[in-house]
Amino acid sequence: MKVFWHIEDYDGKPCALSVGIFDGVHKGHQRLLQQLIHNAKQRDLPCGVLTFHPHPATYFNKPVQLLTTIHERIERFALLPLDFVVVAPFDETIATLPPRTYIQRILVEKLKVRYLLIGYDHRFGKDRKGSIATLRQYAAVYGYEVEEFPPQTIESVVVKSTLIRQALLQGAVQQAQQWLGYPYMLKGTVVKGQQLGRTLGYPTANLEVPKEKLIPKKGVYIALAQVKQQLYKAMVNIGTRPTISKKNQLHVEAHLLNFHQNLYHKPLTLYFLHYLREEKRFSDLNALKKQLQQDEAQTLHFFASQSSIYSLK
Repeated sequence: MKVFWHIEDYDGKPCALSVGIFDGVHKGHQRLLQQLIHNAKQRDLPCGVLTFHPHPATYFNKPVQLLTTIHERIERFALLPLDFVVVAPFDETIATLPPRTYIQRILVEKLKVRYLLIGYDHRFGKDRKGSIATLRQYAAVYGYEVEEFPPQTIESVVVKSTLIRQALLQGAVQQAQQWLGYPYMLKGTVVKGQQLGRTLGYPTANLEVPKEKLIPKKGVYIALAQVKQQLYKAMVNIGTRPTISKKNQLHVEAHLLNFHQNLYHKPLTLYFLHYLREEKRFSDLNALKKQLQQDEAQTLHFFASQSSIYSLK
């Protein structure tokens, strides 16, 4: 899959295209893109995605917590298989183009679009005035075909990125996984912490997460930890460590079971599987250690009950 980091970089081949943010590349997105790939083959066209970075909300000073960074999004696209992705900077030029001008300059002249498959709620152009109706209005004028992709449901619920964000902020990582089609993940670099976990027998890797990523609800989770290509059972604490710290600073800490390597300054990916409990303040370190032992027992039980899925050492 080719990645073009600016619209001007596109190689100019007539194409089949979908346009959107695709944050999370969730099951609804996946179904749309699979249909796009199928329809492009029927028309003998290369198929790809036009997406935007940063998220348009940030341009309008509306902060948004992302399910996927732009690089994670591209990794998800590459699994499908698309032929290309165009990443357009969402800036004043894009934000202020009238809908017809956007269609003519961006989609037709720059990307040579011949077929468009667009989500039912897609908006574009200045003041978000462009819609599927606008695309249909100019299809004959500019010589492209356009189809609308309907909302996608799982158990009667329309799958949306906003809904997945809400689930994660409530700790409902299993529900989020059902809508995403894969476990929600945090990927970052391990940084040095207070190293108190070592004295308790539960050393933790402190993960530095990209600031734009959504961090799930505070609490303790069962997770998979990926180090290079190897997966390990893990317990993850998201919180402010109230038993040992008075600072209100959020930390993401993972204890990898049966792992004894040095992870400082190395990449680590955490896949969230199950919400175990709330974060709480303990009376002393012994009480905290007893709770960690219970957490470990529950984590091992979880993986034993899921042995057909997670065949880990």
